[in-house]
Amino acid sequence: MATSIITGLILIFIGVGFLLERTIGFNFNFYLKSYWPSVLIIIGLVKLFDKRSSKIGNIFLIIIGGLLQADYLDLIKFNVWTIFWPIVLIISGLSILISRRNSYKDDDYNYKKNIIL
Repeated sequence: MATSIITGLILIFIGVGFLLERTIGFNFNFYLKSYWPSVLIIIGLVKLFDKRSSKIGNIFLIIIGGLLQADYLDLIKFNVWTIFWPIVLIISGLSILISRRNSYKDDDYNYKKNIIL
């Protein structure tokens, strides 16, 4: 539900931006190119609080969005794309380890529950 609300708001925002560009000459294209990574950050933050979504994946989305935004605004002095794949590998490995650890806890809980019954 929250994802559909965010998607709808983003589409409305983009539509209003292009409408302003066509009618009054507002340079929406510049802002769209400069601030599109903020959409990744917003989606990651909204989905971070969703119980059914992956926390690691959403944190990854926020980090990538933040790094890309900082790169586009020249707040960092290196190219984000040079560290993109190492970050993807690290977060993928963490995700596998965390999901495996949680499955062991569930198996252990079910095992103990069956013994007690």
